[in-house]
Formats: sequence, structure tokens, C-alpha cells
Amino acid sequence: MSDIAKKDNVSFVTNFDNVRGLSADFRKTQVIWIIGTPQWLPSLIWRRAQILFGDDKEPLFYEKEIETGRYKDERIQDVYEQGVVRVLTRTIHRTGLERWADRTVVLISSLAVPDITDRPETLLFDWEDFEIAGGLHELPEVIATRERFEAEREKLTVESSREEVERVLGCSSRQANRVLREFRGGAPLRVPFRKQILVLLADGEKRTAELVAAIEGHPKAVKNELKRLVDTGEIVRVRWGIYALPKRET
Repeated sequence: MSDIAKKDNVSFVTNFDNVRGLSADFRKTQVIWIIGTPQWLPSLIWRRAQILFGDDKEPLFYEKEIETGRYKDERIQDVYEQGVVRVLTRTIHRTGLERWADRTVVLISSLAVPDITDRPETLLFDWEDFEIAGGLHELPEVIATRERFEAEREKLTVESSREEVERVLGCSSRQANRVLREFRGGAPLRVPFRKQILVLLADGEKRTAELVAAIEGHPKAVKNELKRLVDTGEIVRVRWGIYALPKRET
């Protein structure tokens, strides 16, 4: 943290235990980042858990998961998270979020903070959103775009077209077919090879390998359909292994 404090655009760096008396510093700061998680002594967490759940039939279990650091006993984890949320809430209020309209507070946390993270003006984002935005200025637009696609994703049904699934999920034709098949409870989609090939060639010539990879079906069957469409004149073989739609005469 000492390296961050030396940067030109950083006013100050402190910790959760030293935020009292910093009202003037907070007032001069436009963007306040709250990073990390307040730490509680395990003995305090255990004591609180014993007060609340000591009479339960199931004994308290104090071990943590090695990978995540979470308490294996959800009762103790809840006690820990409640304490963390209290500290985060107190810290956010001390930044002046309630008093000054020109204040931006960025909270890096996986925990929901009541009356903070559920406010209409609060923007919820993950680190991928931030990286795409490249900073705070473009972040609202990136979040709005992601949320719009998430809303569209929720509206996808078995009646959705494969092209719509591709657009919303940003996936290949084969993946889109797989999604639609899952919507149908595993029943195979009967999209004719002809239709799939014509749709794929609509935006330009394609190699055989590209068509085979994009179309749900056996490669040999796809190649047979390509030959049939060439024979009927619905598509043309530009050169060996490359296909396109016939050019329309003007």
C-alpha cells in the first residue's frame, strides 16, 4: 500500500482502524476506494458465535476452508460477515457519501451492504467490467451494456432463433444449437443443413472446415450437403474447399 500512496493522484492511504478524524481528507477527495476486508480476531468471532448458537444441538465447527478462507460452519461465517458489513457501512458513512453529492465511493467487496449496494444509484460491477471500461469514466456504459445483454439472455427461449442466441451469448453456431437443444430438454434441433449453410454463407465465402465446425452434424453429412447445393446451383465452389453464394446479376 505504501507504493500506492506515492502515486501523484492518490491523496492518502489508510486502514479500517484509522478512518476516524479523516473528514477533511475525505472532503478533498473525489474518488474513494475501499479495498480489502476488515479483519476480526478469531476469538471475537468465536465468542460471538457461542453467544448466539452455543445452545444449538449441533456443535459449532471452527475450521476454515483452505482455498477460500470461509468458515465451514455457516453460523460462524454469518457472524463474521455481519461484523465485516458493519465496519464497511461505518466506513462508507465516514467518507461523506451522505453529505456531499460530488462523492464517488468504489467498494471492492463480494458482500452486499444493506442500504448501500441496493441503492438505485449504485452500480454493481466485477473486475472484468472495470478492465473493459479502462477506468471509472466509461464504467457506467459498460455496466449498462452487460446488464442489457443479461436481460436479453434471460428472455431466450426455445422459440429464439439460433442467430439471436449467437448474438446475445456471443457464441458459435454450434454452441447456440447446443443451448437451444438444452431448452428443448435434450431433443435434437432439426435445422436443415441447407438452411445452416446458406445462413453462414450470407456474410461471405467460407472454407469447408469453417462450415463443418459451425454446423451441428456429422462432417461427412455436411460435405455431402455442400456437394448437393453446388450441383443444384444454390451455392458455388469458388475454388477447392471454399464456398460462397452465387453472385446476383444486376
